[in-house]
Amino acid sequence: VAAAAGFRVQITANGADGARAVDTSDAAFTISPPAVGVSLARDVQPIFTARCTTQFCHGAASQVALLNLAAGAAHGALVDVASQATACATQKRVRPGLPDQSYLMWKLAGAGPCLAGVRMPKGAAPLAAAEVNLIRGWIAEGARAN
Repeated sequence: VAAAAGFRVQITANGADGARAVDTSDAAFTISPPAVGVSLARDVQPIFTARCTTQFCHGAASQVALLNLAAGAAHGALVDVASQATACATQKRVRPGLPDQSYLMWKLAGAGPCLAGVRMPKGAAPLAAAEVNLIRGWIAEGARAN
């Protein structure tokens, strides 16, 4: 369905002996379109752009830790790319489908198995829980370039 709508269901049972029974649901129920999911371009990139690509951080001009989170570059710089932190060199910045094993999530939380440095964004307020949840959802859904 294109939009949520109310429906009733009618069931017809035909017996082997030719008997027939019909029943209709007592009330309408709602069928909704499938969830859209989290989009890198629509949901996550605006967070990166507002909070991570400032003048001296992870923009196109200043790629701290060789990390460019600018629009069009973020996916290639994050997904299945090894962390630049020496202590975490075997870890991926983003492991599709595995947010709890993604170095990006550790940096946003300021804690993790081999965290190097400080919580991100550095020197600024932490991301809001809703922003972190969007990034987590994007990773959990496969970190697609969508």
